Amino acid sequence: MVEVVSCLELDGRDVYNDIRWGVYVVIEAPGEYQRECFAQYGLKTDSSGRYAVQYKPFHLIGLELGVSVANIMCRGEPTGQTKTWKADVVATAKRDLKAGEKLDGEGGFMVYGKLFPAQRSLEIEGLPIGLAHGLVLKQDVKKDHCLSWQDVEFSEDHQAVAVRRRMEDLYRQESGLGKQPSTSTFDFRLERVHAITYAMLPLIEERRQLHPHDKVPSQRLGLKRVEALATQFIDRSMERDAPSQANLGEEEVLSDSCGGPMFAQEQ
Repeated sequence: MVEVVSCLELDGRDVYNDIRWGVYVVIEAPGEYQRECFAQYGLKTDSSGRYAVQYKPFHLIGLELGVSVANIMCRGEPTGQTKTWKADVVATAKRDLKAGEKLDGEGGFMVYGKLFPAQRSLEIEGLPIGLAHGLVLKQDVKKDHCLSWQDVEFSEDHQAVAVRRRMEDLYRQESGLGKQPSTSTFDFRLERVHAITYAMLPLIEERRQLHPHDKVPSQRLGLKRVEALATQFIDRSMERDAPSQANLGEEEVLSDSCGGPMFAQEQ
């Protein structure tokens, strides 16, 4: 579900206690007992009482990211995981843009985000607003026109761009749209590798800085190896709830901040 909520009344006044800076979650009662609990505990529900909503008037964004990374690394649990890619926010020109200009990204003066169904975004090769920073325009773009990958200079050597392009390829295969030519050398076996890889990289970099003389093989891991380790972990997690260390080799073990080895190369 994608929900867009206005923070302004029709006359321009701010909505009282709006959720611009907050977050909310809708909960479904799996049974009659839980539905009764919603009412007893004072949760806001729909007319059936089956669906309740919880709201927090603030969102710490980056400050909360560490908890998400820890959950992925220590438990193999995502903070949020969609079943498929449903929607996309495409960079759209705030003004007439000229070739050679460098985009200033979300929150800047050049582009804003426009919500599209994921399939439509792929059809127009939409440039995601989250990656529309620092890219140079190859051609003019009129005000309120959506930007595409073809409008900008980009390199799939950039990790975030490569991951995004690979995600697009995976969705095209799922939806039968046909795969677009890609120069990416990334080889993700499962979509969940994206999340695990992103979680591992900053931790590896932090360890490099704290232990510059550490000779553990994992410190020499490249992105390809990190992806392989992440894929291996995901394969195991799909086979059992808690991946054990039984039958793992002793080479190339990556120790995490939880105090033990999490990934290893099988011999």
